[in-house]
Amino acid sequence: MIDPCVASSAWTHWLRNIDALVTAGCQVLVPDMPGFGDSAAPPDGHDAYVLPGWLQQGLHVLPGSQPAACVDFFFGGLVAGLWA
Repeated sequence: MIDPCVASSAWTHWLRNIDALVTAGCQVLVPDMPGFGDSAAPPDGHDAYVLPGWLQQGLHVLPGSQPAACVDFFFGGLVAGLWA
């Protein structure tokens, strides 16, 4: 059985989309939501109000300085909305 906290907001949800986006000329960065998938859990929890700060820190270490589109779904959409 898969723990829903591990399965939610993991980069693997995008597996079917990565090749198509790369073929379309997009640079694709597919990190896990902090505390989900293979990423470490934040020390202060992983609810929607805590994660935007951790998301911001993680985005600063990703490569590139060009404007980027943020694509998300489900819980990631809520967190991204709060982050924006």
